[in-house]
Amino acid sequence: MASREPAARRRGPSPGPAAIVIAVAVVIMVAGAALSLIGGASARGRANQLGTDVRGIPFKAVPAAGYLRHVEAPGEPPTAVVKALTVPASSVYESYSNGDGNAGQFARSVTFSVPATPATVARFYSMELRAAHWSMEFDGFAKSNRELLAQRSSSDGYDWGVAVVISPVVPTFTPALAGSSQTSTTSVTMTVYEVQSTA
Repeated sequence: MASREPAARRRGPSPGPAAIVIAVAVVIMVAGAALSLIGGASARGRANQLGTDVRGIPFKAVPAAGYLRHVEAPGEPPTAVVKALTVPASSVYESYSNGDGNAGQFARSVTFSVPATPATVARFYSMELRAAHWSMEFDGFAKSNRELLAQRSSSDGYDWGVAVVISPVVPTFTPALAGSSQTSTTSVTMTVYEVQSTA
């Protein structure tokens, strides 16, 4: 009896080139998203590691020069004044204001937010300004905001001042929902100005 060859197994339809391209694109997108998340977390981690420790404060101090560049003019504020100012490493720049209108004595502001309570931010600036040899003129409350005013002399022959106004940011939910992960956020406006001469 003649043997019969086994019937060839039927194959399903093979994916076309278009399907292969789509599959590869999906893999690339998923991998890219994962790397982006990992990279972003790493960048935030590195940012929190930079700067100088401030005793009793959960975040570090970094130079304010990056924020003040938005308001600087030729030679103003003096380099020594800029170097004597810091911002929390965890802060986020928001905006600036040109109070002098490019005329008269320098008086300009930058605003940024800090993921911390107003009390913590106030303690940060109370220590940082004194450590940078600013002469404190006022450290207290004005209406509902905490304010710190300080002055120092500069190599340009003038006295310069800084005003730090600290105010709480109204939470998205008022009051914050019980058990939510919402954290306190504080708004800070730092104004650098040339002190008017009394002569």
